[in-house]
Amino acid sequence: MSEAEKTSLGKRNYLRSELFTRELFKENDLPSQHKNAKTHREVKCLNCPNKTWLRKIGDSNTSNLWRHLERNHPDKNPKKAKNLIIESQSTLDEFVGHTTFPSKFTQKDFRWFVSKWVIDDDQPFTTLENKYFRQMIKVLNSDALVLSADTIKNDILESFNVEQKKMKELFQGVPGRISFALDSWTSMNGYAFLAITTHWITKDWRLQDKLLDFIDLSGPHSGENLCNAFVKSCHEFGILAKVFAVTSDNASNNITFMKHLEDVCHKENIFFNAINSHCQCLAHIINLVVQEILKQLKAGEAQTEDDIMNNMDATINAGEIIPKLRRLVVKIRLSPQRQERFVRHSEAANLKDLKLILDVKTRWNSTFDMLNRAFEMREAIDAMVNSDRDLRSFEITDDEWNKIKEIISVLKIFVQTTKILSSAKYPMLSSAIPIYNYLMDGLKTYCENFDSSGDMVIAVKAGLEKLEIYYEKTDDTTMYTIATVLDPRFKLGYYEDNKWKQSFIRYAKETVLNAYNNNYAPVTNVEVNDNNDEDNEFLDHIFGKKQNLQQNEVELYLKTPQADRNQDVLLWWMVII
Repeated sequence: MSEAEKTSLGKRNYLRSELFTRELFKENDLPSQHKNAKTHREVKCLNCPNKTWLRKIGDSNTSNLWRHLERNHPDKNPKKAKNLIIESQSTLDEFVGHTTFPSKFTQKDFRWFVSKWVIDDDQPFTTLENKYFRQMIKVLNSDALVLSADTIKNDILESFNVEQKKMKELFQGVPGRISFALDSWTSMNGYAFLAITTHWITKDWRLQDKLLDFIDLSGPHSGENLCNAFVKSCHEFGILAKVFAVTSDNASNNITFMKHLEDVCHKENIFFNAINSHCQCLAHIINLVVQEILKQLKAGEAQTEDDIMNNMDATINAGEIIPKLRRLVVKIRLSPQRQERFVRHSEAANLKDLKLILDVKTRWNSTFDMLNRAFEMREAIDAMVNSDRDLRSFEITDDEWNKIKEIISVLKIFVQTTKILSSAKYPMLSSAIPIYNYLMDGLKTYCENFDSSGDMVIAVKAGLEKLEIYYEKTDDTTMYTIATVLDPRFKLGYYEDNKWKQSFIRYAKETVLNAYNNNYAPVTNVEVNDNNDEDNEFLDHIFGKKQNLQQNEVELYLKTPQADRNQDVLLWWMVII
């Protein structure tokens, strides 16, 4: 090969480097007047305005360019990008459960993937009998036997039976008792469902939860009906004897459900106390309290945009600030022209470019979001109303803005509580009493600071009364007290720090001691007293006098300092036990 050919080949290989194909560097001829114009070329970094190199024609070494890229532009390095793609693919594989794809087609693998697709994508079985779907499969692989709707249904049922068997084995290995949460509702098309979840602690002190069942209920949502469905599901998995507690909302049918469950358990010689084992759903209680406050404030029920538009001409009575705000929000949101003007008014007031929010029926905190966003964008809203004649009837006065501000301050107490509950690694019963008291103290403080005859105070008092009704129900069961004391972050210190009566603190301690002695205390050896005083005197001298009272584990636990507020409670107990 001639020198000219070698030079030409070197140039081609050099310029094929990713440094050039990805337009990170560019090579140009030197100006003709340059002294090295015939022997060198100029290489320029496209990410540095003035960085250039001279490359001898025929030299294909790029190491200096790679070093420059790594030192000054590491994010542009294509080698790192490749590694990132590999890492991303690895992460994706982990995400889908380390799925390994078969190297060659088999009908067995095909059926497995089709069933997983139908389940995951909620596809009807008959999708597989669509002629275009079947043609598509044949195009992809002519050897594939396209399944019928009945075949895939049977495959999925078989898969369900396998998973159900695994669940039974899992539950039989649970070292202690199991707590349950259940909720029932009716869909828009009239179908009633009951969902049951299970929650327990493993041998290594990890909280586990599983969806136990999703039941299509027939008949009314009576307590007896719910109980029959629940017991049937528990029998299928062999865990009725492991039932520890049930969390549900506070509807009357759930109270009846617990009574029926107690009767069933007693008939099967299983100890279960309906009152002591029923936990109230705190999130549901917060919702009821907030709804009571909003009801007193004439907030009305949240509606869809269409419903609001259809009732736009309905009379707004005095004091109905929230319904008026809803109409104003919808008027602005549904008009592209008004949305554009709203953006301009926001910019003029140096506000963020934020859209107005309309609350929804299923989330009380969306009403807080609507009010909070409106108050944040108050200047833009006022400007919109003043410049648009059709919006004048929805004007929010200064007094009404002040009322909205007050509502926000009250609802914020519940928003903060809900946020903490939602962000917790696992919401615990031990936090229920502190949360109740935090909410009640916040509402009481508000009432003390404002005119008792004002409609805001009247609304807050109504919410407080409802909250106190449910709080009093926590006295029906010892679970709340025991859970609080056995949380190392609280112990008895929570009650002492918050100035609870000494009589209750003694009661709380005795409650935990009784639960310990009745269920967990080790059986002590019975000593035979032979009334031989001389022998006893000798043994006392040799071994020392034995203390008659032994400190049990509860006493020792209560004497240790409280744990930090950020302590993982289960981890704490795992280390101690």
